[in-house]
Amino acid sequence: MRQCLPVLLSLLACFVPVRAGSPTRFPYSHLDAANDIQANSTTLTGVIHVDDDAPDDPGPRNVEVSDPQENGTREHPFDRIQEAIEAAVDRASIFVRAGTYRETIDLLGKRITLTGFDPNDPGAAAWPVIDGGGAGPVVSFTHSEDANCVLSGFVITGGRDQTAGAILCSAGSPTIANCLVVGNRATHPKGAAVYCMDSDPTFVNCTISGNHVSGESATMRFINSRAVVANSIVWGNTSAAILTSGDRRPLIRYSAVAGGWQGPGCIDADPLFARAGYWAVPGQLDVMAGPDIPDAVWVAGDYRLRSRMGRYDPKPGKWVPDQETSPCIDAGDPCSPVGPEPSPNGGLVNMGVYGGTTKASKSWSDGPVHFPDANLKAAVEQELWIPDPTPTDMLGLTQLVRPNSYIRENAVMNLAGLEYAVNLQELNLRYHNIRDISALAGLRNLHTVLLLGNYISDISPLAGLSNLRTLDFEQNEITSIAALARLSNLESIGLHRNFVSDVSPLSNLTCLRWVDLRAIPMNQDAYSTYLPRIQANNPGVTLLYDAFFTGRLVVSSTAGGSVIRPGVGAFTYGFYEEVVLEARADPGFEFVGWSGSYSATENPLSLTMDQDYELRANFQSDPNP
Repeated sequence: MRQCLPVLLSLLACFVPVRAGSPTRFPYSHLDAANDIQANSTTLTGVIHVDDDAPDDPGPRNVEVSDPQENGTREHPFDRIQEAIEAAVDRASIFVRAGTYRETIDLLGKRITLTGFDPNDPGAAAWPVIDGGGAGPVVSFTHSEDANCVLSGFVITGGRDQTAGAILCSAGSPTIANCLVVGNRATHPKGAAVYCMDSDPTFVNCTISGNHVSGESATMRFINSRAVVANSIVWGNTSAAILTSGDRRPLIRYSAVAGGWQGPGCIDADPLFARAGYWAVPGQLDVMAGPDIPDAVWVAGDYRLRSRMGRYDPKPGKWVPDQETSPCIDAGDPCSPVGPEPSPNGGLVNMGVYGGTTKASKSWSDGPVHFPDANLKAAVEQELWIPDPTPTDMLGLTQLVRPNSYIRENAVMNLAGLEYAVNLQELNLRYHNIRDISALAGLRNLHTVLLLGNYISDISPLAGLSNLRTLDFEQNEITSIAALARLSNLESIGLHRNFVSDVSPLSNLTCLRWVDLRAIPMNQDAYSTYLPRIQANNPGVTLLYDAFFTGRLVVSSTAGGSVIRPGVGAFTYGFYEEVVLEARADPGFEFVGWSGSYSATENPLSLTMDQDYELRANFQSDPNP
């Protein structure tokens, strides 16, 4: 049986950030967005804010020019982290907004929480960067800090020092969680990127990579220190991963350590980062350089873990599948909470900086895929001829063709489970009850999607599917086609009877052969600019659309009341424009309905201008005045 970490049991429940609204778990236990700063002339308690680009800062990203009212509040935050540390007293929490802070910091022995996790946006892709700018250590714990001194949610980089390039811990026991330590250098042969002497720090879900140490030392050096390292990755540095000496030794568990480590759950396996950073020649960032070259510069990477099930890619802001899955996924301490890791998460926390967060890479399971929709499950099983298919079975699903004949009990409503079908090329689920297509976001082999006759309004999950050639979304509820703008291989698009007014996203596509834009409320720009551009960029395209239409609405009223919207008279509206009519009865009368070319009793009445209309509001004496 896997051993748990007794030392961490009381701590790990506090280490993993959770969604807003759960105030009992780290790092939000002290970060209440409603808290106010309590201040005197020299110290602050409560929540202290740091932002190098605040709205009232006259010199954004320039610490030499500060907000004259700078006081650590949300409205007037500090622009340097060290300022906030110096102003804080024990039990204060310092929240640092995303940005790059070019400074080195010293925690000064204070029992404070210094965090880059945003309590109002726990899913934020960017964490704040502390860049030593060639000085170091970037972070120092040298004043007897204890476990209540917490550092979490930062990128620590740019440090250069003889002893400790990134983190120095001397006679202290701080807690360091969900931090990325990259691109730091120690120049002394006995130095380290993380150097701990006579200390008992705790490192949880940290990634330490791309650091350089001269001589024969190590990336992490522990001298007479009973440190705890858990759920972490020490990989891709230029020196040995870990070096220990002295009577007191570290406890290293459930971590990926280059060269291996004899500890429960430790692995010696490539973590498969999405894109590791590297050292480069100044001014030629595409030319790699040795980190021992004094003026070499660090080029940041992406240290999320590759996953066949999906990892978050911050550039498009979407989840993307990989061809392989990191061994660090689901490899953390089984006693650690999974936190808000997205589903599927395997029930075990990931190793590394993103483990236990909303951006943790997804798990690949060998158990049966869970299909919330029984009709979708049946369709997949019939296509594969396999009952209860596993993720591996789903790799064999290349097409799913199940058009429905308006039979309600056979209708598919939920596509969850299809995210495992990463080799799916053709999807045909016409005339079902589908509203959400987010499960398709990572299916990059899709070339044909036929979903006409559903209830889909948001097609943004298709934005990264560059192999798409044929789309048919006739008779849905789509309002925006912005997601199609960069799908350069699109050849056929059906949007008949939707609610799209702006067709400009199609105007720069060049492979179109057939486009159906009939019965949609296109605006004037579509007719004057974008339809001609579509035709010019796609010679020979079959482009179907309605002639520009203006509808005439004539409104009248009987005695006993009035029409307050849009009034009485003749009005002109655009094709498919929505118009609201509202009648109001005079005292002693009541509204009985609309008559003319359209009969209705609703009041107000919503009318779609797909033709000319004449409507009269009818009133009668109120029998019960």
